[in-house]
Amino acid sequence: MPANADTLTEINLDELVASFGWQDRPLLRRPLRRLFLGPAQAFARHMLEFDARWNGKSWQLLFSAMPADAERTAEDLQAVS
Repeated sequence: MPANADTLTEINLDELVASFGWQDRPLLRRPLRRLFLGPAQAFARHMLEFDARWNGKSWQLLFSAMPADAERTAEDLQAVS
């Protein structure tokens, strides 16, 4: 798996563990991470494919669905990306 997918998988699993509040509970954390490793890897791959399909600019898809009065926010975010 590419490094980006590994990084996204780790982030997904870290967020999952945090949502349970088990960061400091290794006996609970390890089985949870093992149980959800496959789905986290699949999610990471899907997100990378989605981003690649939009040439790394998937945020433009999000902004295209925003109402016109949100245009200023979209311009502000484009300026920093």
